[in-house]
Amino acid sequence: MDKKKLQDLQKKWYSKLAKSGFKDIENVFLPGEPLLHWDSTEFQRAFSPSEFTERQRYYELAGQLLHTFKFKKDRDKEIWRMYVQGITQRKIAKAVGLSIISVNRIIKKYASYIKYNSD
Repeated sequence: MDKKKLQDLQKKWYSKLAKSGFKDIENVFLPGEPLLHWDSTEFQRAFSPSEFTERQRYYELAGQLLHTFKFKKDRDKEIWRMYVQGITQRKIAKAVGLSIISVNRIIKKYASYIKYNSD
């Protein structure tokens, strides 16, 4: 399907959804932008829209680091890969056979590199 046909089909279905009363919480016209509606009060308490955007940017940079940085140890890269995927430090520690403290230290090392380079 070419791009024009896909856009026409998408427009048709977005129109049908809007007429039915459906309210999308994602900004379908600006993909990648923060949510239009923060449904969960718990989520709202945890992250303001600006904090959400900052956190999103951090994980984008973390993913870039995974693919561009020359890690000294394969183990460090594996720890960072799991961290970027959202795996808990407890599970990472178990998977690589290190203490949570050691895993945390490795993550902080690379996280500080991201903060240094994102300024």
